[in-house]
Amino acid sequence: MAQTEPQIANRMPSSAALALAGVFVALTFLVHLGSSLWGAHLGYGFFRDEMYFLVCGHHLAWGYVDQPPMVAVQARLAELLFGISPTGDRVFSFLAAGFTVGLTGLLTWQFGGRRPAQILAMTCVLVAPVFLGTSNYLSMNSFEPCFWMGALFVLLRLADGTASPRAWLIFGLLAGLGIENKHSTVFFLLALLAGVLLSPQRRLLRSRWCAAGVVLLILLALPNFIWQWVHHFPTYELLSNIAHSDENIKLPPLAFLAAQVNILFVVAAPLWIEGLIWLAFARPRRFVALTYLVFLPMMMLLHAKHYYLAPIYPVFFAAGAVASTT
Repeated sequence: MAQTEPQIANRMPSSAALALAGVFVALTFLVHLGSSLWGAHLGYGFFRDEMYFLVCGHHLAWGYVDQPPMVAVQARLAELLFGISPTGDRVFSFLAAGFTVGLTGLLTWQFGGRRPAQILAMTCVLVAPVFLGTSNYLSMNSFEPCFWMGALFVLLRLADGTASPRAWLIFGLLAGLGIENKHSTVFFLLALLAGVLLSPQRRLLRSRWCAAGVVLLILLALPNFIWQWVHHFPTYELLSNIAHSDENIKLPPLAFLAAQVNILFVVAAPLWIEGLIWLAFARPRRFVALTYLVFLPMMMLLHAKHYYLAPIYPVFFAAGAVASTT
């Protein structure tokens, strides 16, 4: 099993990994908070989407034409706690950015990486342009990598036997909340399912706890699905109309790949690419690489925006950091 591998057997204590991840959570939060405060000092105000989310927060529902309910709840809670201000509106997004970086450190630890690998991986995610951008304002995108990486972290621990089968309930919780945060999580979960089915870890699916996790996922996603059904699936209609218009730039495959490199910081590309390759040859964790190899062409065929894949990359930075430091 995976825990017999040297880098897994010699893992640093979990308390040390959590402490280091906590430092980076705080550092990331302060970077975004300071950036927002400085922007306000320079005269920058709300981003247009933030105004819409604030309005949605005053009309809470189980769904909206163009998003699930979580971002509206986030906006309403931020307003109640911090009042109406750009920085106060974004506090939860700043926290999400911190948790994304912290989860990257924990994924690195899960792969057997020690302190230098954790620092390298978390630094790369912290400074990646796409995360600096999407986590610096109120949006669905800030929380998306938290749910994806949290679910992957649980599944990786199930795969190497370091988590109880009951952890499937945590997976279901994170995946269900992820869908209530942004519908693109459904495509990630489909790619993840394909990756698991194509790998030896398909055995993990033959568990009553897996079934329980899936039931929890469905129950959490059900309110928004019912809302969509009652309102004749307006989100699908909206996306279909956009797909048949010129609103989104449809990148050809090579341009789409180039965009992946650019949004993650060009000089960091060798690290996450090395992580993808490393995972492809690691039998207990191969399903992660297979997930990406299914997800990438799926997004290309759907002419998705280039940053829709961004939430999956922290796990590859984590793997690349381990591969490059061992």
